[in-house]
Amino acid sequence: MGELGISEAEGLREFVLVPRSPEFVPADGGIAEESRLRVIGPGRFERGYLQRLAGLAGELEMARENERRLTESLREGKSALEMSLRVERGCQRRMDRLEIRLEDRTLALLESERQHKRLLLVLGSMQRENELLRAQLPLTLAGSPVAALSAAPGERRAPPRARAGLWQWFFGARR
Repeated sequence: MGELGISEAEGLREFVLVPRSPEFVPADGGIAEESRLRVIGPGRFERGYLQRLAGLAGELEMARENERRLTESLREGKSALEMSLRVERGCQRRMDRLEIRLEDRTLALLESERQHKRLLLVLGSMQRENELLRAQLPLTLAGSPVAALSAAPGERRAPPRARAGLWQWFFGARR
């Protein structure tokens, strides 16, 4: 059988079968049985090359699938981020409105408390004035013409002293 020679040209391997020497050629001019070439399929180098090509094609397909998944994941992440930004902005606006309402209600409550305290002060003053008027009522009735007629002749009382009313006292109009 001939020897196998390998030459490299432009990065590709080429297989060349070197013919046998003439001493092995039969006398009848035909090809001897042992010198016939048998085609048995791709050789070791071709099989390795085809396996590497198949491996690279599989890796390329896996890389494309990973890229597609990463792109989809990135797209989902961006949309989730955009949605969360919108929700955050909406929540911030809502919180601002609620804080303004709370501040307004707090101010209204403070004003209501001030008015309540003023009302309590006025009611306390009115109660005190009513007590004083009740105390003066017998004196006033004693100084009335009906009481003067019914009273003993030497028992005249002096008229009560004039006193400022509640509203005059509260608003500062004093005599």
